[in-house]
Amino acid sequence: MGGRYCVRFGIAITETHWEQLLNWLKTRNETAGVLTARIGTGTESTTFLVRSLTEVPHQSYVDRRPDFLSIRSTGYVPALRMAANDSAVGIFVHSHPSGDARHSELDDVVDAQIAGVFQYRTRQSYFLSMVLAGSVEAPTFTARVYLDRQLVGFVESVRIVGSRIRVVSSAIADQVPDLLFDRQVRAFGAQGQALLRRMRIGVVGAGGTGSAVAEQLVRLGVGEIVLVDDDRVEDTNVTRIHEATIRDVGQYKVEVLAARAKEIGTGTHVTAIRARLNEPSILRPLADCDVVFGCTDDVTGRSILARFAYWYLVPVFDMGFIIDSREGHIRGLFGRITTLVPGAPCLVCRGRISPESIYYEALAPRERRDRIAEGYAPELAEPAPAVIPYTTVVASLAVSEFLSRLFSLSESPPNELLLRVLDRVLSRPTTDGRPGHFCIAPHYWGLGDQTPPLGQMWTSE
Repeated sequence: MGGRYCVRFGIAITETHWEQLLNWLKTRNETAGVLTARIGTGTESTTFLVRSLTEVPHQSYVDRRPDFLSIRSTGYVPALRMAANDSAVGIFVHSHPSGDARHSELDDVVDAQIAGVFQYRTRQSYFLSMVLAGSVEAPTFTARVYLDRQLVGFVESVRIVGSRIRVVSSAIADQVPDLLFDRQVRAFGAQGQALLRRMRIGVVGAGGTGSAVAEQLVRLGVGEIVLVDDDRVEDTNVTRIHEATIRDVGQYKVEVLAARAKEIGTGTHVTAIRARLNEPSILRPLADCDVVFGCTDDVTGRSILARFAYWYLVPVFDMGFIIDSREGHIRGLFGRITTLVPGAPCLVCRGRISPESIYYEALAPRERRDRIAEGYAPELAEPAPAVIPYTTVVASLAVSEFLSRLFSLSESPPNELLLRVLDRVLSRPTTDGRPGHFCIAPHYWGLGDQTPPLGQMWTSE
């Protein structure tokens, strides 16, 4: 895979591989290895999506001390061969257990010697050199990015994806938070507030749940929100879209929410994208994000996000709320938040979406109406009821799940929450992914850019 030069670079890695790296900080001597990574291309960033970690075997060390190491080519060539077979970039990584994360003068010499070897053997234009230091509890790193043997930038952050959401910055300059966030700083600390300010979060869908999620993220002080929706505000939307007014009817939802975010004044920048997810180009701005909230009602959008989370190592919080009502009588109120991360069962394996529903939704409008009339896909027959307290409560639970994982507020967070409002019950159902399915098969994790995107056909009306 190629990629492109850009200003911002990032690394995304699974929790398992990150824990392996952290173990290096427990040893007295320096440790080295090779990460292989595919590329995820965003509109403003390139993310290196880690696929594997190969540690240098003991017998391949020539010399190994707390502040020095020397290795034979046998310590990294096999990993480069594996990278070439996977169309992946090679990242040379080593630890500084007794120092800091800055590259030493010796590291400069070594990088100059091996950059060409890594690029030649992987058949990739990129080469990365990463230094890991600090402690298991407070790791730090520096990672340099070379393109055709020229230093073109540094990795800004590492996103660790798993039961928790962690973002480790390479150069954290924790500024004193604005007094505006004083009450949040008392909860999350100054570093926590600084972390929220550095994050870029995607919100797909700007309706009842999406607008509630977006407003909460703005008031939390998130640095940037990428908001995706192609609909305009209608009369019936005003009762459930946060910050919308009757004067906004006819305006694009994303532009209304972007304008309101600016008026709120917390400094959050909203990138408003008037589009649907069935356009492959929309993957680019989402690939820039650290987290994505899925707030779309359409099955096609959910199916795309169901793959995106695993292909690009971006955690996705998918949500929905169903009101079971017949002739004006409510029989049930059901909310759902599903967290999609590598190793957790996806929406297909959980039965939340199906290939059949995706097929019927993708039909041309007239053919879809014919199928509905024949009794197929009855859930597509008419607009579902929606009431703002219920869409807001599920949005709040989703944002709460995000914060819980980001700040480790609870142990073993569930991958799905089901809310039965009438029964006042919140449950944590468990299920397994289907054998060989992309959600539990590591082969699919971090595949990044592909043709066709996400390994599937794309259609748009």
